Amino acid sequence: MSQIATLSAVESQPKSGKKAKSLVILLHGLGANADDLYDIIPEFDKHLPDTHFISINAPYTCDMMPFGRQWFSMTTWTESAILEGIRNVEPILNNYIEEQKSRFSIDDKDIALLGFSQGSILSLHTSLRRKTALAGVLAYSGMIIAPQTLKTELQAKTPVCLVHGTFDFVVPFAQFNTSVEALETYHIPHEAYPIDGLAHGIDWQGINIGVDFLKKQLNYLQK
Repeated sequence: MSQIATLSAVESQPKSGKKAKSLVILLHGLGANADDLYDIIPEFDKHLPDTHFISINAPYTCDMMPFGRQWFSMTTWTESAILEGIRNVEPILNNYIEEQKSRFSIDDKDIALLGFSQGSILSLHTSLRRKTALAGVLAYSGMIIAPQTLKTELQAKTPVCLVHGTFDFVVPFAQFNTSVEALETYHIPHEAYPIDGLAHGIDWQGINIGVDFLKKQLNYLQK
């Protein structure tokens, strides 16, 4: 797969009307597109008025359904296959983050990633391997793939917030516990919230948790 310099996206300007002081980049799940997570931005931006939100389209057409986008193929559900796919797309996401840093004249500490499912998997993998920590990763229904690789690849201990439904059978809830264990093992700052009875999705409880996490990580509590 070839690298793509610029990803298409839908954006939401800061509610304050002022220059953006921070940025949240949203990464959708398999078979969805940027509009999918764009719909939840109004639940966040009213609490983060100086933040610019960008929901980006994954670079590839989905190979498992006749619509939507994907960050990497999941036709083969094995750790090695998923890890290979993530490593192929990781430079694309990193390049995009660098573009936005230059565009908004902000630093890594002012940027948070919000991912769902496949978007969470990529966000977690990429953020922990950047040279400098981001403000945080809000990961809904995701997992840390191949956690053993963090032993040699971990660079930036970006704070993580995991939110996962106990009835999730798409990204099985067992992966939540595995991911928490990895974060604890490598002393990565984290919060972890199981949502009882939730399937593969984001509910109001998860949104409220995410708002509180982003307010803290983007320094709104100090304003």
